[in-house]
Amino acid sequence: MKIYQQMPGIRSRRRMQGLTVQSMADALGVTRQAWYLWERGIVMPNAAYLPAIAEILGCTIEELYEEEADDGEAAE
Repeated sequence: MKIYQQMPGIRSRRRMQGLTVQSMADALGVTRQAWYLWERGIVMPNAAYLPAIAEILGCTIEELYEEEADDGEAAE
């Protein structure tokens, strides 16, 4: 399976906020598996989710596409 990292900021920003994959999925009303696929770049989220994702992660939609330095405090 080829992985495309089109939104590298969502994983690192989720971790920086101390959020789990499950908490993000719950906040957006999607499955944990859906969030995982988005975070890994296997599939892209529907554009309708982008404003909510950005709001939860405290950033702009554009910043979701930027690489963030991972602070090492994983919240899986």
